[in-house]
Amino acid sequence: MGDVMRIAYEHSFIAADTTLMYWLWQRSFGWLWIIGRVLLTLYRWPIVGGLFVAVLLTDGSWLVGYCLHLPWRWRWTQYLPAAAWMMWMSHEGLNLFYMRDPGRLLAIPFMVVLALGMWAVVKRFKMRDEKSEMRDGHTRLSIIINLSSIILFFALPAFYLQHRHPYLRPLTKMQVQLLDNDYAGMSETAHEHPDMCNRQMAGYYTIALARTGHLADQLFDIKLEFDTIRAYSYDGKLNQCLNYHIIDCDYHAGLIRAARHYAMEDLTMNGPSLFTLKSMTKISLLESDWMVARKYLHILRQTPFEGEFCSKYEPMVGHPELVQADPEFAAIIKMMPPHHSLEQFYLKPGFVGYYAETSVHKDIETLTWSAMACLYGKRMPQFLNLCENFIGTTPPRSIAEGLIILAYKNPDILNAFPQLQMGINRFELFHRDAQPYMEDRARGAEVLFEKYKGYYPYYYFFGNLRSTRQPGDDEQGHNRAGVN
Repeated sequence: MGDVMRIAYEHSFIAADTTLMYWLWQRSFGWLWIIGRVLLTLYRWPIVGGLFVAVLLTDGSWLVGYCLHLPWRWRWTQYLPAAAWMMWMSHEGLNLFYMRDPGRLLAIPFMVVLALGMWAVVKRFKMRDEKSEMRDGHTRLSIIINLSSIILFFALPAFYLQHRHPYLRPLTKMQVQLLDNDYAGMSETAHEHPDMCNRQMAGYYTIALARTGHLADQLFDIKLEFDTIRAYSYDGKLNQCLNYHIIDCDYHAGLIRAARHYAMEDLTMNGPSLFTLKSMTKISLLESDWMVARKYLHILRQTPFEGEFCSKYEPMVGHPELVQADPEFAAIIKMMPPHHSLEQFYLKPGFVGYYAETSVHKDIETLTWSAMACLYGKRMPQFLNLCENFIGTTPPRSIAEGLIILAYKNPDILNAFPQLQMGINRFELFHRDAQPYMEDRARGAEVLFEKYKGYYPYYYFFGNLRSTRQPGDDEQGHNRAGVN
């Protein structure tokens, strides 16, 4: 759970300045959530945070047994509160920090352990002979029961998390890798779970491919048949978390104005977090909005453990040449549309979308991104118009496979792209395998995925046609049929 807690830390915010924290202090139990946020800062380094939680749960379990004066044969019950807390975490999933206060994670167990500690101190003074009495019933059987209980209570939450939220660990792992600019690692994580996909993982996977130059040959390597994410809004209704990844995806797609819009919305609705403040800082630097960038950096200076981030970006304020020299910013600038336009003029989804005017592109790379957005959305007429720019070249793999689909009914395309002739035989083989499933494409998606994953015709006919439904999801959580 280290990656999960690290992302929870990024969605948290704590500062020594009481003015910055007044919005939280005035809320019900705000003081308690502030304590939890302070403790959550330990997960700036997951090993440190994990060690603290391990000590907290161990001490809490011992204190339960001590305060309740449990004999050895019943000592296994002292682990139930810690197991219940971990089971609650496994049940919450993304709601550990998404649309919930992340301070809840550590505030409640910390206060419980604190109360148990005070109880133990009082008990110690009142019962001097407690130690000798606690030895009663210390047998080999009781030791075996206690050890078995520890293993069981701490294994069950892990199994439950994997069953209820199988996407949580790989998704948060990809986010942590993004924080470290480990784009190759993000791609590897996605490839380790090709059958497990949701919009959020697809978004971060696409960011990684764009950065590593593999968007045109690896985008369809994972199953883009999006599963339902179990997360809930403040009102208790099922939430598809569509805004969970949109800031990162728009930002890395070069759509920084759209990213600013969603970041401001998150800042207004949910209060400040390190994630939104850092995003707004970077966006302000890209837009040369020096005064705003300086204000966000000043706020981040009030938070613990973010001095490294501030030291990196403060020298860039007022110096556009330093912004352009930064590798991350240089990649973003390269992807930014050549014209400013309203958000609805961009291809969706943002993580593979680009400027909708297909006649305006900076270079062959941005042209490729737009072509891949068309392939993802199955916009074949628009895709074919873009491909006129590839005549006389060797198109990337997925683009060539998209052209083969069109060439199967329009042989003139082969005259413009004679190299496609080599792929016709494979398409005919795929067409024969796919024909029995054209009336039941859901079944075809399951049967043919392992053989044809990464092959664009498979995606075109069987990918991204529906969304699966998890047991217990209500009607409002359903997705409409069609391309997501």
